[in-house]
Amino acid sequence: SVDSDEIVGNTVHFVHASPHTLTAVVPDAARFTASTTVEVSPASESAVSPSSEPAVTRASELAVTGIEVQGLLTAGLALILAGGLAVLLIARRVRTIRQQRDTER
Repeated sequence: SVDSDEIVGNTVHFVHASPHTLTAVVPDAARFTASTTVEVSPASESAVSPSSEPAVTRASELAVTGIEVQGLLTAGLALILAGGLAVLLIARRVRTIRQQRDTER
């Protein structure tokens, strides 16, 4: 951090625009650290000053990603069951036809 950076809890406010290196250290595990460099750009004049409260995003507000698989799984299971039933009915019909031929001879 730079001396002019304001650190409050998990929030860092940068007073001036420049590259800043952030380093996180896990307490009780001095060997576990992570660092990243953040390029801070100057704020435009229309920018709103940051609030003292960090922004909180609820899970219900997150964007939906991926696809709904429940419908696809249901349709796939129905097709598998229909295919299995068709195989059983065909096998039964073939067996009946063979039995009829055997009794005619």
